[in-house]
Amino acid sequence: MSKRNALDKSVYIFFGIVLLIAGVTLIIKNLNNDSCEELTWKITPEQVAAGDVVYFVDETPGANSWAWDFGDSTATNLSRATHVFKKEGTYAVVLKVNGKCVEVRQVKVKAARIVEEVPVIQGPAMAFVGKPVRFKVISATAKNWEWSFEEPSHIDSRDAEPSYIFKTPGIKNLVVFINNRTSKVTHEIEILASTPQKFTEGDFIVKLHQVMTGKAKPSSFLSHLCSLKIMVKVNTEAPLPFSSYCDRIRANEVTISAVKWHLDPGRGCMDYLFITQK
Repeated sequence: MSKRNALDKSVYIFFGIVLLIAGVTLIIKNLNNDSCEELTWKITPEQVAAGDVVYFVDETPGANSWAWDFGDSTATNLSRATHVFKKEGTYAVVLKVNGKCVEVRQVKVKAARIVEEVPVIQGPAMAFVGKPVRFKVISATAKNWEWSFEEPSHIDSRDAEPSYIFKTPGIKNLVVFINNRTSKVTHEIEILASTPQKFTEGDFIVKLHQVMTGKAKPSSFLSHLCSLKIMVKVNTEAPLPFSSYCDRIRANEVTISAVKWHLDPGRGCMDYLFITQK
């Protein structure tokens, strides 16, 4: 073998060894630098109270496995985790990525938020004269009750679920004070006449004229109407509620020439009116 060939072979061997060493060095460097100082994860919301849903999201580049420890004997291995801390306190939340990169953060959990209760009255929106109606306050904290069904100054019942019989028709605004009058709840109910009396067209026109002059109120028709909300068709106009019609004719010069109606077959009260006027 010539000296030149031997030299060429030695050069190849030398460069091969250099490349091999460089490759091994690069592999070792990558193995020893697995982004452990670059964990990227976030917690939302920033302000946490007991009972809140908290979101933990890891966005670390190259991460392929996760181990969350929430500091309250619960854990998960999802990249995006949700958790609820049940008690107030400070928790050390640990995230381990790729089996060895670890980071710990403190999560301060405040006391559970107090949701202010809004009591409401459970009861019908419509009832009939002479028929018992039952009411109830929906409240987890109510301890005592003072019910006034028609006169706010008069206490009609102190029961939790009273039953009351209204004697006159009309819109009633009942009131109940709970917990020694520290809270007041109201409820509107429309009381209808149970047995409509005989009513002629002439009677109806006369009473409407009394509404115009302020001598009668719309509620005076409740012994004949199914409700003050029944629809009225005036001439060829679009229908409107009876109460709105009364508001329109009050203090106005209107000449009513005819009133016709339709009776509800089940209740026998007027459920639709047809009025002709100028």
